[in-house]
Amino acid sequence: MKKRKISIIILALGITLALSACGSSTVSNTTKKAVTKKTSNAIDASGTVQASNVETITLNFSAEVVPTVTKINVQEGQVVKKGDKIATIDMTAYNDTITSKQKLIDADIDTKKTLQTDDQKKIQQDKIDSEKADLNALEAAPSKNHVNGDAITSDIDNAVVTDVSGSSPSSSQGVSTGAGSIATLSDLNSLYIKANVSEEFINSVSVGKAVTITPTSDPGTRLTGKVTSIASAAVLDKNGDTYIPVNISIDQNNGKLFPNYNVDVEISK
Repeated sequence: MKKRKISIIILALGITLALSACGSSTVSNTTKKAVTKKTSNAIDASGTVQASNVETITLNFSAEVVPTVTKINVQEGQVVKKGDKIATIDMTAYNDTITSKQKLIDADIDTKKTLQTDDQKKIQQDKIDSEKADLNALEAAPSKNHVNGDAITSDIDNAVVTDVSGSSPSSSQGVSTGAGSIATLSDLNSLYIKANVSEEFINSVSVGKAVTITPTSDPGTRLTGKVTSIASAAVLDKNGDTYIPVNISIDQNNGKLFPNYNVDVEISK
């Protein structure tokens, strides 16, 4: 009798587990990915924050003289102002090269004074002109690369730093040389939203339409903007869905939106 009772209990447990497994399978198979939705008044979509003004700081010096970045003064994600130091560089080799080239030009000028024929003087002058052009190009390099003395500084009033070379702002080792990238500056005054709208709903979207923006990081906040452009080419994502990129302005950022942050948008119809 006991054996029969135990068998019935085991059978009941087996049926319960089987039903649970079927229930889990059903839930898993009916889970849907987020897509663009259309309501009576708006098109709901998702997007990311982008910056239209992005600068990659590099040291584009010639291979002849390569300053070394000796210290990174910022961290990934840090906000900087115009003039803030991004990194410190060792300009010793550069300055020594400038001095050497100038001495060579001065010596060639003195040599020209001793020459007798016009042909000799012309050849010497051509040599001097070439050396001066080389020196001028070398001297102009720092002004094009955020270099102020031995510092690399921001030339943007309000920017966030990304893609920083080196692992520590206090590193004393050389972390970047030559044409290598030091960091990227994204202008926080140039932020906008790039939203993906499903192809089936794109006809309900037009430039100038009002948009409500909800940051994923702060769902209780509502910002406003407008549709500024609609791409003429569609994008096929990894799931095989077709989307149209739509750019949206941000009327007034509350300081909580940064590049690559996710947002939900409601585009008025």
